Amino acid sequence: MLSLENSIASIRSVGPSLQLSLQKKEIETVGDLARYYPLRYLDIHEHVPISTLRVGMLATIVVTVYSGYSRRAKSGRTSIQQFTAEDESGKIAITFFNQPFLIKQFKKNERYLFYGTVSHFGRSLTFNPREYLLIEDGSTHAAGVLPLYSAIPHHSQRFIRKLIHNLLPEIDQEELSEPLPDTLVNKRSLLNPLQTICALHEPETIEQAKQGRRRLVYDELLNYVLPYQKLAIEYQKKTAIKLETSVIERIESLLPFTLTKDQKTSLLELKGDLQKTSPMKRMLIGEVGSGKTIIAASALFAAASTNRQAILLAPTEVLAQQHALTIRKLFSSLGHSVMLMTGSSKEMVLGSASAKPSIIIATHAILYSDIAIENCACVVVDEQHKFGVQQRDSLMERAGGAKTTPHLLMLSATPIPRSLALSIYGGVSLSWLTTMPANRKPVITRVITPEKRADLYAWLEKQLAGGKQVFVVCPAIEEDEENSEASSVEQVVARLQKRFPDTAIDLLYSNLQDKNSILTKFRDKKTQILVCTTVIEVGIDIPDATIMIIEEADMFGLAQLHQLRGRVGRNEKQGYCIALYAPKESSDADKRLEYFQNELNGFVIAEYDLKLRGPGSIVGYSQSGFPFHYAKEHLSLAAFKEIHSDIQELLAIDPHFTYNSILLPQTKQSEVTHLH
Repeated sequence: MLSLENSIASIRSVGPSLQLSLQKKEIETVGDLARYYPLRYLDIHEHVPISTLRVGMLATIVVTVYSGYSRRAKSGRTSIQQFTAEDESGKIAITFFNQPFLIKQFKKNERYLFYGTVSHFGRSLTFNPREYLLIEDGSTHAAGVLPLYSAIPHHSQRFIRKLIHNLLPEIDQEELSEPLPDTLVNKRSLLNPLQTICALHEPETIEQAKQGRRRLVYDELLNYVLPYQKLAIEYQKKTAIKLETSVIERIESLLPFTLTKDQKTSLLELKGDLQKTSPMKRMLIGEVGSGKTIIAASALFAAASTNRQAILLAPTEVLAQQHALTIRKLFSSLGHSVMLMTGSSKEMVLGSASAKPSIIIATHAILYSDIAIENCACVVVDEQHKFGVQQRDSLMERAGGAKTTPHLLMLSATPIPRSLALSIYGGVSLSWLTTMPANRKPVITRVITPEKRADLYAWLEKQLAGGKQVFVVCPAIEEDEENSEASSVEQVVARLQKRFPDTAIDLLYSNLQDKNSILTKFRDKKTQILVCTTVIEVGIDIPDATIMIIEEADMFGLAQLHQLRGRVGRNEKQGYCIALYAPKESSDADKRLEYFQNELNGFVIAEYDLKLRGPGSIVGYSQSGFPFHYAKEHLSLAAFKEIHSDIQELLAIDPHFTYNSILLPQTKQSEVTHLH
């Protein structure tokens, strides 16, 4: 018997040449080959009649083969093998090239399945097979289900099927024993590992192959979520300070507007967490402008009202300054000092204990300062994905001290599907802000070509005359020889100054030292047009800026476009978003931008983006950092609820239960780092 850990060289039919070909596909062991699953399957029940075939079709036919011959093409370099075949609806030629051995291999008057394309051969139609199968051959896929594999260099699909067919009986079946409890396997109707491998490589029906794939999906989800659940259990064993939450009711009474239903629900969830002696670990996911700052401020003031410090960590100076401005303006009557600490800010004053601020709003600067953080009971991290895990953990350790752990609230302005959030943020409580404030008008969005720029500027001239303010976003700071098509802020500023010579225009990008003064001028209406890069994507709140123009819109992702659009229409005034785009061949931008124009709901856009680009892209991680392969099409709420329930059941039986599926390819697992 062969162990899954044995080298592929231990398989009798694998010589040095084949071993080299397999290694090019990262197949090093018996287990790697057993886990080299088909990409898809052909089923003879899904064949079409010959009479329906048309040139260019990719189809499956089931026919009886009659006569066949082999001859040389006129060039003399190519041999042609052609067979006559028919079904109940008609006849067709089956044509191969440079495979003379098939003349002896095909059995006349037998039924075959052919999968391939239809083309012209002279004046007649011909069928060019990619795959074929003798249906009456009871030893191989008698039911007519044909697995198709990713190609292995220099070896046919038939060779791969035969290689794996001969391997399966040789594998030590004890290594494929079921690691999960029988009760769980039966409850979820799962195939065991041995059944799964056989169902995937040699299914009798397509449904059986689906059952095998279902077990891979289950194992992938279990493998991914289990470590997070165990971390969450360990996290809840830590000690936190129970906070005074009556201030949250006061905050609501101070607001000049009515909270949305989602905000009220999120505040209730927040209060429940802060009143516990185990530390909160909650993620608040909300649209741009959906009101996350109110929830964050409530957590900060709850800590301050319990005579503890609180910290809000923001990724940029601009965002930190915006938070400080908003929180001070809304809650100045609460009597707690709110201090700003950034790399360039001189506002942080360290003195006696009484002078130490109740609430610190800071950038990365606080991570590298020697400031003594004392009695901190709550940490809020905005745009949490912009910070490394080690950065956040080091701040949490400094803030909490040896005996306690601060409550942690993380904010994300990137709308993502709930199913995806459950997978990324396993072990973290989730709150959602999906509704916008009642006074908001939908942002009018239009996608136009550069040829319409003159019309755009004519309309813009009228808006500027009425006192409107405008963002113009560019994909580049300066001209780039490698990407000469990308509009830069320098080019656009020059163009706008020429067209609008009497209008105050400024520019903003990440490397500028005086970003805050530029934004202050814009906020104070001393500037009417602000040309910028995506530095304004998050944290910029200029209520009177109602127009967003995006240059080269096809160079931005859907989620980023939606974030930029969220910078306008932030009050009762009508917002406009104009995306400029020059259609290009071989691009999916047409479809993306049409969807952007017609859909305003960020969560709906995220669902579309998930289908369009996959989970790795939508959350800003590469696919290798988001280790779903089989499960990526099955990221549903129901699936994750099942997995969470099953993990609780497994850990109740064995708190130290670990799972490393023998069914999944044993590639190096990506380090789970997002929310440890």
